[in-house]
Amino acid sequence: MADLTTRHSNQPSTMEKTVGYNTEFAGVINIAPALNKYEIAYLRKFAATYKEERAEGPYYVEPLPDIEKSVSEVIPVLDVDAMPHGQPGQHCEGEPSDDGTGIQWSGGEKFIYSLEWMAYLIDTFLQPGATVQTTAPRPGWTWPEEFAHFTFDHVCNGVIDAQGDDLFDRWRLVVTNNEVSYQTPRWG
Repeated sequence: MADLTTRHSNQPSTMEKTVGYNTEFAGVINIAPALNKYEIAYLRKFAATYKEERAEGPYYVEPLPDIEKSVSEVIPVLDVDAMPHGQPGQHCEGEPSDDGTGIQWSGGEKFIYSLEWMAYLIDTFLQPGATVQTTAPRPGWTWPEEFAHFTFDHVCNGVIDAQGDDLFDRWRLVVTNNEVSYQTPRWG
């Protein structure tokens, strides 16, 4: 069995970022105390929302009113290529478990920037002093009603193993007391 060593970079494998390349994730980041129903509901909608720069701000998660319309037809998009304020990518595939005791991979394709997304979720929504707890919304930004019920008292710990299409593209997302790190096996 290969032993694990912490990688000096917090960037996932470049293989994960290649078009047509797949990475599978297994494991869970435990959350204590468990998320409440408002936190679960919002974080599920957040994970399902395609991230683009919108006038409504980075926390906007309303579902599309008409599935036949594109996102830009329903919700005005300022820049389809720009990430919303502070968000690492267009897809956040980390979602809460049904009982709110963990964050896990949603099974969605292309969970690029998974480490950065995990850190974003913890820093922005979960931990004491989280961004949405300590920052007022900017003018014009949507501030979801669920935020009034967020507790900002969560501590996250756990491991999610990742395996890319390439046999040697294995790594581990590790969270210890809300700190996110990255480990790869040492071969040889």
